[in-house]
Amino acid sequence: MHELAWRVLRDTPGNLEVFEILNQHLKLLNLKNENAILTHISFLAAIIGCSGIQPLNTSEAKSTVFLNIKQGVYQEAPCAELFVSKEDTMWFEKIIQQHSNVFEIPKALRKTVFNTLLEYYSWHVPAFGKLQSLDIIRELF
Repeated sequence: MHELAWRVLRDTPGNLEVFEILNQHLKLLNLKNENAILTHISFLAAIIGCSGIQPLNTSEAKSTVFLNIKQGVYQEAPCAELFVSKEDTMWFEKIIQQHSNVFEIPKALRKTVFNTLLEYYSWHVPAFGKLQSLDIIRELF
């Protein structure tokens, strides 16, 4: 969690909201939680909103269908750029709009949702780079 927090937060100094989110998630990790990966996913999702990189909805439809990772927008149809499937977009949108540390993601989808969040951050956070601890985090799946 340390490396993940450092990479995501190093460009947001002095943001009290970000500090509170980090503090909450570190407390959750200390609770010997069997779903530690959900804490990592929840942390990444919570920071998107307060760091100013939340995807925009460019779709005129009431429900969005696809996430364009590169452009940071929801759209009605997939494009040639990096996009996420309908189901994965639904989960991505659900977790970043949910203002709670407690949610369930089907076990089969956790890795995909986590990878989607990491890819989104790599496009929208300068110098995010590749996590050195990624293999360790993936063992939580």
